[in-house]
Amino acid sequence: MLPSTDPVPSIAVPAAELDVPALRRHLVRYVEPLVGLGPLTATRLTGGRSHLTYLLTDGTTSVIVRRPPRGSPEAHDVGREYRMIEAVGRCGVPVPELLYHCADESELGFPFMVMRSVGGVILRDADDLVLVPPGTESSLCDRLVDALVSLHQADARAVLDGAYARAGNFAARQIRSWHGRWRRWQTGEVASIEALHEVLAGAVPPQVHVGVVHGDFRFDNVILTPGFGAVAAILDWELSTVGDLLTDLGLLVAFWAGDDGLNDVLAHKRLTAALGVPAAAVVERYAARTGSTGEHLDFYVALGYFKWAVIRQGVYRRQLDGAMPPQDLAMIGHSVVAIAERGLAVSRRFAG
Repeated sequence: MLPSTDPVPSIAVPAAELDVPALRRHLVRYVEPLVGLGPLTATRLTGGRSHLTYLLTDGTTSVIVRRPPRGSPEAHDVGREYRMIEAVGRCGVPVPELLYHCADESELGFPFMVMRSVGGVILRDADDLVLVPPGTESSLCDRLVDALVSLHQADARAVLDGAYARAGNFAARQIRSWHGRWRRWQTGEVASIEALHEVLAGAVPPQVHVGVVHGDFRFDNVILTPGFGAVAAILDWELSTVGDLLTDLGLLVAFWAGDDGLNDVLAHKRLTAALGVPAAAVVERYAARTGSTGEHLDFYVALGYFKWAVIRQGVYRRQLDGAMPPQDLAMIGHSVVAIAERGLAVSRRFAG
C-alpha cells in the first residue's frame, strides 16, 4: 500500500532486506525526475500483505518502492502491475504517478517498481474514522463506489487487449485458479473451503458485464483526498485483469460489515461497521451509476469470500515459510475457516 500524509504502520528496513544506498544510486542514474535525490531513509509499510512496499524519502522527495515478497507466488508480478497502472491511468482512473520499473533482478536481487507518494488519507480500521467529519459517512462510501465505477467504465480493450480476448468464462477460471492456489498453500484440510468450491463450480452464472477488474477493491486500497471529497488514487493492482465486473462488487460486499459474525475480527469489517452504511446502499449506488441489476450478486459475494479465504491462507503459508514478516498467525489461520464458512452460508441463497 502507499502511505498517506497521516502516520501509517511502518518498520525500519534491515540492510539485508533492502540495500538503500544501492537503490538510491540506481534511481539517480536511471530515473530522470530523481537525479537530485539526496541520501534516503526507508521504512517498510505494513498495511498490506502482498508486495513488500517501502517509503523512501530524502526529506524533500518521497517515493514508493514495491517488490515481490520472498518466495514470490505467481500473482506477485510488479511488471504486470506497473503496466496495468499505466494503462488504466490513461483511461482516467485515479492512480499513483509511475516513475520507473526495473525487471533486472541483478540490480538489487529482485524486480521492483517506483511511484511518487500520494498525499491523502487511507482508512484501514474503525479507529481511523476520527479523521472523518461527522455526517459524511454516506458520501464517503459513495466516493468509494464512484471510484470503482470509474474503473469499470474504462475501455477494457484499450487497457489489455490480449486479456480482453481471454475474458470469457472468467468466473469459472477464477474458481479453478483460486482452488489451485488453495491446494498449493493449504496446511490442512478445511471442509468449508472444499464445499464452497464445489458449490461455486456447479453454479457459475452467465457472464454479462466484462471490463477491467481490480481484484482487491476496498477502503484500505484507496487514498482519499485530504478533504474526503474524492479518491486520489486506487492502489494494489497485482490482482487486476479483464473479466466479469461483478467479481469486484461481490468481493467489496464480502469485505463489508454484515451479519456474518466477522465484524469484530477483520479490520475492514470493523471499519465499515463503524461507518454505519449498509452493504445494500453500496450495491444501490453501484446499480444507479452503472445500470447493472446486480443479478447473481450472491454468487459473486460467495466467490469473494472464497477468494478472500484463499488469500488469507496464502499469507498464513508465506509467514510459516518465513517469506513474509510474522504477524498474528493464530488469528489469520482462524479467519481462513471463518471466512470460508461465511461464503458457504451465502452460497445457500442460490444453491439451495
